[in-house]
Amino acid sequence: MSESRLEEFMKAEVHYFAQQRDQQGLEPLTLPQLVSQSYSLECMEQALRRELPIRFAARIKHIQKIQQWEKIPELVDLHNMHVTSFRELRLAEVRGHTNLSEVVQRIRQRHKPIAGLFAEAVSAMHNILPDFSDVPASAPNSNTQASPPGEGGSMDFQALDAWADRFLQSRISTELMMTHYMEMIQAGEQKDCMGILDKDCDPYEVCLVAAQKTSKLGSTSCVINVKEPRKAIRVCHTPRYLYYILHELLSTSVRSTLGTTQARPIDITVCADDHDVVIRICDNGGGLAAGHAANKWSYTSHLSSADEPPVHSLRTLMEEESKDGGDEAAILLKPWASEHNPLSGRGIGLPMCRLYAQYLGGTLEVINMPGEGVDTYLIFHKIELARNVSNGMA
Repeated sequence: MSESRLEEFMKAEVHYFAQQRDQQGLEPLTLPQLVSQSYSLECMEQALRRELPIRFAARIKHIQKIQQWEKIPELVDLHNMHVTSFRELRLAEVRGHTNLSEVVQRIRQRHKPIAGLFAEAVSAMHNILPDFSDVPASAPNSNTQASPPGEGGSMDFQALDAWADRFLQSRISTELMMTHYMEMIQAGEQKDCMGILDKDCDPYEVCLVAAQKTSKLGSTSCVINVKEPRKAIRVCHTPRYLYYILHELLSTSVRSTLGTTQARPIDITVCADDHDVVIRICDNGGGLAAGHAANKWSYTSHLSSADEPPVHSLRTLMEEESKDGGDEAAILLKPWASEHNPLSGRGIGLPMCRLYAQYLGGTLEVINMPGEGVDTYLIFHKIELARNVSNGMA
């Protein structure tokens, strides 16, 4: 088959798989749903072969909904990235390529820059929109059925936020699926873990690691107190993604706290009952600015702050410091504390944290104390379904 003929075939495939998603009304898989399909490696491979092409095709079409998307270089890069990954998956399927792990690993490496590219793409679209101060304050809703920016009407911030939410929800679903699959392969016979899940995950330990990793900004330190729970907490959950969320939230708190004249400690409390685990982060960084408080979940609200340094700058500094060893060495023994954080991006960390929390079956609540600080509550449910599946495998 000629290259031009293959290209036409792939375009038809993208259209077909994207239609499948529309017809079936597929929503991003929740974590319990993902786990229910992972009682064996073969079952997980079947889920990947079925789900990934559909979701990649849907994201390709989602990008194409933006009017004149070809004129935004970052959207072009995202589009090409997904087209290449979709093509690899479909060619592997057609040619009977049995080693799915090789294909998935290449796709994971290729998709690592997505968070940064996506933030830049949203920023570029944001710059086309009217002045932010002219738009009424409103928090975006992930279920909002607003028209995509530039499609069927004028662009507005609510439409852009809804478009961004939908793209990232799909991204989170496929990212966790691929990471879970690769971890299942690498875990082998470990009884405590199944993929990204740890049957005895200790949220207090995750908080300690996140606190130690984020306590410094350059040469300046911030005190982070993690209160030990009254009784030990063990849940079946994913320490990796809890860490990602906490690392991003603490990065913002540390930056705000060290920006005050008198940096006071950040306090973290962990508690649980039979159903839920709650992690509270209290900082004294002065609280959110007036515009940000009303639009804290809006991607455009965070991008409008040109005077604030990007969130990922803190992560970069800490990664450089960790190369020197010292106190960081113990942290790096935790694999989920040393890998690239997919939540880190340019000014979109908070809305991304909320989406990840929702995917994990929880919620993220942010209470602004004007002039004082921010209280953040990460609440997630214990995954009993995952525990049952894990016990069945052990």
